Amino acid sequence: MLLLDFVHSTEFYILMALAAAVVLGFCVRPAAKGEVRTFLYPGILLTDNAGVTAHGNQGITLTCLDDRSVELRRYGLRGSVTTSGAVSIAVSISGFDVTITERLTPAGHGSGDPVDVAVFMLNCLGRDYYHLRYVSERGLCVLTLHNRPGISTSKSIEA
Repeated sequence: MLLLDFVHSTEFYILMALAAAVVLGFCVRPAAKGEVRTFLYPGILLTDNAGVTAHGNQGITLTCLDDRSVELRRYGLRGSVTTSGAVSIAVSISGFDVTITERLTPAGHGSGDPVDVAVFMLNCLGRDYYHLRYVSERGLCVLTLHNRPGISTSKSIEA
């Protein structure tokens, strides 16, 4: 009789609602991102005077290739680096969040031809949706990339 009274009491229903909320909370909890993987890529420097994108003077273009790699073109480098210098990027991947950090290494003053474009071949991304954040000394841009063959996206770098 005592157990039957407890089942029909308000306290019992409060405890059941609390238990249901705990179970629901564990069910909808996001998965852990895991460890951050970092990849370093050197840039191929081009002087083809293609330093203007549809979005302005500085920007990036990402093109997904058939072999699941991604070609990243960085425009608007004129005045920052010459052919005697170097451009490299560090790609940090945590789940589906990708941060690309650019590093410019200019050469000595007056040596080499001015560079307009740097090209990088990224082979660390699978065929999925990624949230990209490109960080440069001159600014940053944020975009979403769907890595499927033939998809291309461009974004300007905001100061």
